[in-house]
Amino acid sequence: MVSNTHDLLKQFGIEVEITHISKKTNTFSAKVTYQIRPLNQKSQAIVVYQDLVSHETRKCVFQELNMYEDLYFLVASITIKNGACASDQG
Repeated sequence: MVSNTHDLLKQFGIEVEITHISKKTNTFSAKVTYQIRPLNQKSQAIVVYQDLVSHETRKCVFQELNMYEDLYFLVASITIKNGACASDQG
């Protein structure tokens, strides 16, 4: 596990994303990921939505986190409405 993590950090640097929760159907894939930022910068919670029919992908930062553990309190599930993702916290 440490070796795999080292390889990911070496490849992606601070851009490495850790998946928190994901959902996939025949028509879409959605996931909430986060990035742990170095040097006392805030971590980011990210929503990635991919429409598997049109092959369109949308990705956005939906929350900056003081600590990556904050994500567990913000997102318990994701909901798809009109082709967009939303956390259960809005």
